[in-house]
Amino acid sequence: MIAVPAASGRVFTKTFRSIPLMKRSVASQKVISLLLACSAMTVVVLWLCFTADYSTTRDIYFTVATLHVLAEVPFLLRLL
Repeated sequence: MIAVPAASGRVFTKTFRSIPLMKRSVASQKVISLLLACSAMTVVVLWLCFTADYSTTRDIYFTVATLHVLAEVPFLLRLL
C-alpha cells in the first residue's frame, strides 16, 4: 500500500495523504512518515558504509537479507 505511491513520487507531493493506509488516523500518518524517514536514513547510512568499507558492509547486508528470507519461510510454507 505504501511502496508503489512512494516509488511513484506521491510521497513528495500533496497527494501523500491519499495513500489508503494514511487515511486511517493522525497517529498512523505519523508512524508511516517516521518509518519512511527511518528507511531513507538507513539507505543513506548503507551508502556511506559501502563507501567506507565495502566488503564488511556487503557481508552484514547479505546476512541481514538472508535472515529476512529465513524469517519469511514459515509464512510462505503456511500458504501451501
